[in-house]
Amino acid sequence: PGQALTSAMGDLRNRRNSSADFENGGEDIAYALMVLAREGAARMGDLRYFADVKANDFATPMALAQLGSALASYGDQTRADRMFALAMARINGSTSDARNVWRADYGTHLPDRAAVLTLAAEAGSTAVDAEALVHQIRAPGPHLSTQEPVWTLLAAIALVSDPPLGGLSLNGPPH
Repeated sequence: PGQALTSAMGDLRNRRNSSADFENGGEDIAYALMVLAREGAARMGDLRYFADVKANDFATPMALAQLGSALASYGDQTRADRMFALAMARINGSTSDARNVWRADYGTHLPDRAAVLTLAAEAGSTAVDAEALVHQIRAPGPHLSTQEPVWTLLAAIALVSDPPLGGLSLNGPPH
């Protein structure tokens, strides 16, 4: 309902406006900016500030991809691609197994990788290595958090919807 959406958007805007500065974190800010941007309610100055000044302070590849998604929503593809490339570099720099590291937010490297792939595909960015990400998220295993299968499914949907990013194949044939 309209009132619920208005209230939720106001809450995100208030949380963004009252958030403290950070040096390693910012996941909540990135998420809020992505949602606000998708609704046309983010401030471009905020998006540019976080991309130009604070990008290296975001703790996760997913947060960087969410900021990239927000920037792409507002048509700033250059900055968006830079955020997706930084997210990919952060993934490539990770030395730990994608399935065995749990963070305080219950996230792991698996949904980070799937989120980067999903959000890059939705944004039309070619700054990520889609094939490498698909390889890293396939066969995730039997013990998953709720985030892992959801982001994996969203990545599959994004690849089916955007074949130029790499498409999706199942047992050989493209789909």
